[in-house]
Amino acid sequence: MDANWRKEQQDKALLKALHTQEEKNPHIVINVAADELLSQLTEQLKETGGRVHVESLFCALGALGGFAAHLAAIKATENSEQDMMVATDNEGRRYFFGDTLNAFVAEGATSIWGLCLATTAPINQAMLPDLNELLKHVVHTIGTPEFGQPRFSPPAAHLPEYYVRTYAPVLGACQKRYQLERQQLPFLIGAAIQKLLNNSTEILSTEKAIKIVMESAIPMSKLDWYPKRK
Repeated sequence: MDANWRKEQQDKALLKALHTQEEKNPHIVINVAADELLSQLTEQLKETGGRVHVESLFCALGALGGFAAHLAAIKATENSEQDMMVATDNEGRRYFFGDTLNAFVAEGATSIWGLCLATTAPINQAMLPDLNELLKHVVHTIGTPEFGQPRFSPPAAHLPEYYVRTYAPVLGACQKRYQLERQQLPFLIGAAIQKLLNNSTEILSTEKAIKIVMESAIPMSKLDWYPKRK
């Protein structure tokens, strides 16, 4: 019997079992998918000796969160009069803006920012990054070498754009297995970030981890990931 067929049947059985529990736990599919995504990324980011550079893991999740927000916003506006604004730099690279995109990244309880703040880990509000400053910084650096360069130390092993291009297929596979809509992807990433925040306080402060996430997510949400699209 074909191994791929068996896996498809197992995935269908898992999803069916999860859906039967949604009445009591509406977010069970997202939570299980987030556990799997976090586990896969943690495994793939392990360094020699099995250690995981936690700053790099937060950067990767933040970058994928920005990418997911971009996909969700494009999907949400494709059949409506509401559209996203597009800016082009001197090299012809496009960047997206708009309320729909901001909503997935930084506004509301289920945005990347909102899910970060909903962590059960202790947070010193005074030490959180200034969200408005982060948003303005990204806009002001468009078309410059500073764009997409997170401002934290020690740095991640790679830039956010690298993590998107390398690990977007992992996100895509997770989306397919759990049959998630594009608009659910930011929630999925946010849930994975929240889980990591809850379990990494002894390694990295919650406030710094959130800064890494947002420094990575915001610029990656602006990039045009499909430049052939008009």
